Order: sequence, then structure tokens, then C-alpha cells
Amino acid sequence: MVREFFFDGTADAIRKNLDKILELPVDFFLILSGDQLYNIDFQKMFSFAKEKDADLTIASLPVSEQDAKRLGLLKINKEAYIVD
Repeated sequence: MVREFFFDGTADAIRKNLDKILELPVDFFLILSGDQLYNIDFQKMFSFAKEKDADLTIASLPVSEQDAKRLGLLKINKEAYIVD
């Protein structure tokens, strides 16, 4: 059995369906990975995004330098905007 169509992760699923997502009659939507457990106050995150008039909000956690090599880096400035 050959799979003719599949997604290569969450981001690929969004990319391949972005036109459909943008047609939805909503002002905001939340994208989550299905294979993770979340301990996030989404209402607080949503309020933060509205306060900042953000086009995109990303939840992240500080990690050790050793873990950053495995997980990657996200640098923010004093206003919590991503700079690198």
C-alpha cells in the first residue's frame, strides 16, 4: 500500500491547508501539535496576543544551553518580540 498524500509534520499540514484555514469565519485560531501535552493557560496567551496586536504568538519555555542544542533557540527582545 502506497500513501499518495501525507503531511510531513504539523507545519506542513498547515502550509498545505492555509488557503482553507484563512477562509474560516474566525478572527483567531490555535495551532497545536497533536502528540504533545500542554500545561498552558490559553486564555492568558490569547489575552497577551490581543494586547500586543500580534499577527502570530508562539509559546516557548527557557531551556538550558545543552538542551538548546537539541531543541533550538528563540531569541526575544524586552517587548517579547522574536528577534532571531
